[in-house]
Amino acid sequence: PGCVADHDDDEPGLQPNCRLVERDAAGGERIVPRCKLGDSTWSFPGTSPELCYRPLVDDAGDTPTIWDDLSRQCVTQGANLELVVERPEGMAEPAGTTVEVQCELTRPVGETCDAPEDG
Repeated sequence: PGCVADHDDDEPGLQPNCRLVERDAAGGERIVPRCKLGDSTWSFPGTSPELCYRPLVDDAGDTPTIWDDLSRQCVTQGANLELVVERPEGMAEPAGTTVEVQCELTRPVGETCDAPEDG
């Protein structure tokens, strides 16, 4: 992992600044929007009913929803963000499709958030 920067210190919890782009086998691309998150569920945004992503940032179950909880594996690895790309049930990812992720980091890829800082 890397350590993802908090884009808005005034908001509680981690507010990641990430950009996800889906690329198909023919070279086409589209921006993957963030899913809409509520207290008890998540949903696809109106602009993208077939693709969105959920940022998982809650490492200790502090928020009222389970839909933003980091997996134990990511917590153990020292990550502060996990991304889940969602598609409607029964809709498979087309063959040859990739999702490129770029996030603003405070530490380089390969360093965990809990590692001591140099200096």
